[in-house]
Amino acid sequence: FKGDVAHDLQLSDRVKVTTRFFATDLDRPRFTVEPEEILVDALPDFVYDDPDTRFIRGVQGEMVSRDRHYRTYGIESRMEVARLQGFGALHTLQAGARYEDHELSDQRFGGGPGEVLDAGNRGDRTRTDMFEAHAYSVFFQDAIEAGNWVVTPGARVEYYYQSLQRTFGNPGALQSDNHALLLPGISLLYKGFGATQVYASSQRGYAPGNARTAGGFP
Repeated sequence: FKGDVAHDLQLSDRVKVTTRFFATDLDRPRFTVEPEEILVDALPDFVYDDPDTRFIRGVQGEMVSRDRHYRTYGIESRMEVARLQGFGALHTLQAGARYEDHELSDQRFGGGPGEVLDAGNRGDRTRTDMFEAHAYSVFFQDAIEAGNWVVTPGARVEYYYQSLQRTFGNPGALQSDNHALLLPGISLLYKGFGATQVYASSQRGYAPGNARTAGGFP
C-alpha cells in the first residue's frame, strides 16, 4: 500500500505553501524449502544429500519463511515567495522542512515436518531483526533573476539516525549511529538565446548505506 495527500495553500499572488504527507506499507514474505542454499546449476536435477530432508507435504521436510515488512511515513512542507525586488534583481525564495520515519521488521519462521507455509500460515518465528531510521531536513534557496541570467544558490541540512537490534532469537544490544550533513549547491541558467536555454549546476549529494545488506552495521 502506498499513498500521499497534498495540500496547496495560496496565501497571496506571491506566497504559496505546499504540504504533503506520505506513507508506504509493504509486507514481503518469501517461502522456500530447506535446505535453503541450492546451486542453480544443479536444478532441476537436484538430489538431496539426506533423503529425509526432502519435502513431502504432510509427511517430512521443513519449509522456512522470511518476512520483511517495510513501513515508511513522512511529511514535508515548502513555502515559496515569488517576485521580490532587491539589489537590482528579481528574487524567488523557497524554503522547506521534511521528516521521514522508516521501519523494517526482518523476521524468520520455520514450519513443522511436512507443514506448508504461506501468507496465511507463516510458521513459528525463530528470529526478528528491527531496523529503524529517522531523518530531518531543511532547505533554502533563492532564484535570483537579472536580465537573461538566473543564479540559484541554496543549501540543504540533513540529519538522520539509524538503528539495528535483534529482538527475538538470541536478542542483542541496540546498535545505532547518526549523521548531520550540509549539502550546498548553486545553479546558473542563461535565457538569452530565444527558444534555447543553457544550464549549469554544481550540487553536493549523498547516499546513506543500506544497513540490512552491509557487512557490518551500518
